[in-house]
Amino acid sequence: MAKVKITADSTCDLSPELIERYNIDVLPLYVNMGDKSYRDGVDLKTADIYEHVKNGGDLPKTSAPAPADFIEFFKKWTEQGYEIVHFGIGSALSVTYQVATLVAAEFDSVYVVDTKSLSTGFGQMAILASKMADEGKSAKEIYEWFTANIEKFTVIFVIDTLEFLYKGGRCSLLSALGANLLKIKPSIVVTKDGGKMTVGKKYRGKIVRCYEEMVEDELRGKEDLVNTDYIFITHSDNCEPGAVEAVANKINSIVKFDNIYETNAGCVIGTHCGPGCLGIIYSLK
Repeated sequence: MAKVKITADSTCDLSPELIERYNIDVLPLYVNMGDKSYRDGVDLKTADIYEHVKNGGDLPKTSAPAPADFIEFFKKWTEQGYEIVHFGIGSALSVTYQVATLVAAEFDSVYVVDTKSLSTGFGQMAILASKMADEGKSAKEIYEWFTANIEKFTVIFVIDTLEFLYKGGRCSLLSALGANLLKIKPSIVVTKDGGKMTVGKKYRGKIVRCYEEMVEDELRGKEDLVNTDYIFITHSDNCEPGAVEAVANKINSIVKFDNIYETNAGCVIGTHCGPGCLGIIYSLK
């Protein structure tokens, strides 16, 4: 049986420790800031982006890896006799999936999952896939399982500021102004069907309280439905001090998870969600 390698693009937002533990190879997307292009998570930090915008700079643009990047990335493993299952940002959110599938068609043993997700929404999939590979599952079996079970995986987060979504063309000026005037902190849900970002419940008040209310609304009543192996708290830079601890405590008051992983949103995700964004990511049984 061929060896199986799990790969992901950099918007998986997994910590270096988790990437190493589960032996996941990561291909960076690009962030174009000023007249320079940077590799997500390699040449640039999210804090650098926020400082650039704070000082009057334009919001950076993000872009997919080039086909040549994917060719080199996949070939590195196929030439060693590996089959590959690749996880990346969903097809409704970036052209990265289309580029990956175009290149994968040139290989006999590369499977690209349309995760219909973003950030640790599919980072969790890569971890589970790595465990499945260790158990002896083939690349095709892993790919088919995720394709059939993609609706089990949940992503929801609360936005502290709509400035970055507005500048990135993902919300109207009217919505941004209305939310800012009313001090609304909207939740954003990645839909289970098309994998698009939609506005969920809208919260008001101090941001940490908004995070806690989001956890309450999302987990209460699902105590017997969630996979309690893990949950992620993923956030962008400049999160309110004590926010992660408060969210973890709120989670534990509803469901006891074996592992609560804290991870930071990378440059690509951070560019779109802005500072102070925090989400919870988990799966159903």
